[in-house]
Amino acid sequence: MVIEKRQADGVFVEVHGIELSGDERERLFSGLSYLQNEAPSDATSRLVISNSDDGCELRLVIRSVALGFEVEVLGANFGEAFEGVLGTCGRQLQMWQEERWSTLQ
Repeated sequence: MVIEKRQADGVFVEVHGIELSGDERERLFSGLSYLQNEAPSDATSRLVISNSDDGCELRLVIRSVALGFEVEVLGANFGEAFEGVLGTCGRQLQMWQEERWSTLQ
């Protein structure tokens, strides 16, 4: 199953072996939209969600001219794994912004 959502411009989401509830889908796209807004303006993102024997695995890749990184998180369920992605990615984007603004001053 592949999901693409207009509100998460620039983000491609691929889901394997797991069905997300309506609330999980809403949280997914609102969180991805937030991350995309914090990323450089030319950034594109790809999130792969897969279910394994160990839990739910999420892999987020963000690429732009200024920034490129990957985050992989394994959680007991989707919510736990996605919170890990949001926290890790959010911190990385915050550090990038702080560094960017400090060099412009």
